[in-house]
This record gives sequence, C-alpha cells and structure tokens, in this order.
Amino acid sequence: MRALCLAIALAACGAAPPPPPVIATPIAPVVVAPPDAAVDAEPVVAAALRTLGQLTEAMCQCRDAACANRLAEDMRTWGQALARARASDDPRPTEAEEHELVELGDRLTTCMTSAMTSPQTPAPP
Repeated sequence: MRALCLAIALAACGAAPPPPPVIATPIAPVVVAPPDAAVDAEPVVAAALRTLGQLTEAMCQCRDAACANRLAEDMRTWGQALARARASDDPRPTEAEEHELVELGDRLTTCMTSAMTSPQTPAPP
C-alpha cells in the first residue's frame, strides 16, 4: 500500500501550473470506479492495481501537458477517495503486488514526464 500511496503522491506532486492553452490530444476517458464499489467487486489491492494500470495506460497515451494534467487530477481525486475508503483491516499487498505497484508507478512517472515536457503545438490560426 505504501508503494501505491507513493505512486499517487508522486503523480499528484508532479503536476505543474497549467500551461498556456493548446490543442489537447484526444484520448479515451478513463472511468475510475469509486473505491467502495471496487471493494465490493474485488479485493482492495487488486482493484487498486487495476485502476492504477488503467491510469498508467491512459497517461502513456498523452502527448501534451494538458492531457497529463487532466489525468493527474483524476489520479489525485481517485487517491483521495481511496484514502477515505481505506479500512484498517485492508490486506497488505504481497511482495509481487508491491513489485507491480512500483513498476506501474515508474512507468506512470516516465509517461507523465514525457507528456509534460513534450513541445507544445500552438493552436492553428
């Protein structure tokens, strides 16, 4: 769970002030189920891994800072809801799950950095 919190914190803290308006790269929206709905359907750690995987895939599709900022906000909202819904008896991630969380966090960070530092395309006249 520490790795998940670290990944969410890194993603939320990595957001910079909004850049000047640009044409955003359209991507399919990521639908994140509320944490309590995910808990009912599958174990907490599995639900977190699934959602973080979806957010990572979406972030890797971003080609500009506007897209990355939009997803960073989605991750922040999800992370806050997850923290509020967390129960003291939630199971701890296994070593394999922690490894997967770290890998997803690393990939997410790489993709976010790439999107945030990509050259901005000015709007057409």
